[in-house]
Amino acid sequence: ASRRSSPICATRPRPRRVIEVSAGEYYGKYYQDIQVRVPAIQAAKRDLGWQPHTDLDTAIRRTIDFYVKLGSFDPLNAAASGL
Repeated sequence: ASRRSSPICATRPRPRRVIEVSAGEYYGKYYQDIQVRVPAIQAAKRDLGWQPHTDLDTAIRRTIDFYVKLGSFDPLNAAASGL
């Protein structure tokens, strides 16, 4: 029986160099900027003609109520942790 090399396996993978970088270096300047990010929908309104049907306070309340009903959200723990 003759053994033929497969074209897929015939070449060796090129060596790779692994370097360590910080998350900020890898993801960029605005990585995890949630503490200072200000949500804005102007671009969605302008580019997509999208308009929200629910105000932010109502949306947050509904989200919390949903998770409380599931039993996977404890408002007292969330308040204690600063959420």
